Amino acid sequence: MTTALLRTTDSRDRQYQQHVAVEPGYKDPMHNGFFPTQTHKRLNDYASQLAMELMDNATRLTHQDMVGVASFVRLNHTLDDAPILGNQLSEYLIAELQDFGLAIVDFKLAGGITVTPIGDFVFTRQGERLAKQVEMDHVVTGTIIEDDRGVRVNARIVSLQNKQVVASANVYIPAFIVMDLNKIDSQQASAF
Repeated sequence: MTTALLRTTDSRDRQYQQHVAVEPGYKDPMHNGFFPTQTHKRLNDYASQLAMELMDNATRLTHQDMVGVASFVRLNHTLDDAPILGNQLSEYLIAELQDFGLAIVDFKLAGGITVTPIGDFVFTRQGERLAKQVEMDHVVTGTIIEDDRGVRVNARIVSLQNKQVVASANVYIPAFIVMDLNKIDSQQASAF
């Protein structure tokens, strides 16, 4: 004897269908990326991850070595395009690597203090105003490779004496983290 269960719809099924209806303009995150309204992960978390991997992979690096941290650049034909992400990563890495005991050198220090009505400044990006003598043994730098879903950051610590890579690491940063940085950057630019 075969018994078949027959299913008939009732009012609960119709109510459920109203709740699961896909809203107009829905975009599949697998194809369009994921853009949350809030996230607990910040850029400094990715910098911390990079620092940890760099220090785990470090060879021939001592706590006495003087290390500078340069901007991370887009991987293109010029290697001189540092987006806001590249500059902020380098700033976060200064603190993160110092927490591991590295002797960090800030080569953006000017030869002196510039006093103005709006503030007192010691940092500069003007080569002629930089301090003349900055001793460094290694430099931390890296490249940024962008795609639709995010950014691959390849970091390395390089010996300035023989150009040997003494540590390397990489991390993938989702697009929504980078997009938030770009919004902040464009808001700051429009304020001036």
